[in-house]
Amino acid sequence: MKLKASVLAACLLVAGCDYAEVTQAPVEVSMKTSGRQVLGFTEPTMRAFVRKDGNQSEVVGARCTFDSAELTGSAVTPAIVRMPIFKGQPTALRVDCKAPGLSGKQTVNPVLNGTAVGAASPAGLVVGLVTASIVAAQDKWSYGANNSIMTINMDQAE
Repeated sequence: MKLKASVLAACLLVAGCDYAEVTQAPVEVSMKTSGRQVLGFTEPTMRAFVRKDGNQSEVVGARCTFDSAELTGSAVTPAIVRMPIFKGQPTALRVDCKAPGLSGKQTVNPVLNGTAVGAASPAGLVVGLVTASIVAAQDKWSYGANNSIMTINMDQAE
């Protein structure tokens, strides 16, 4: 079952915000020869979750591989993954995770890396349009911001 990946705020996922501690060093990805310029790095945390009896719980020790036209790598959850920020939009990242009795596949779409600011007023709308234009003009793309969660939803393996 293919599910959309999401980068969500931690407290929205699990009641009480109880997460397993990341005990390993950040995982480095291997770059392929895509010709894309790397402008820097972000470090989202990859975490796997399974829903059982109406509750969602974290899966510690899921072995995940990830691949796109630009990079490849693997990690064991939970893991901080050092992801490149690209000049120009990269391809989607395919993630495949397995744990005893569980599996999950996700597609993580790249997002513009930056912040657009605005408020619900005519001036706020103008500010929002201007900052959104600046973010788009920088053309910086990533698979998740620092301190964000790259969520992998797992189900019973078939």
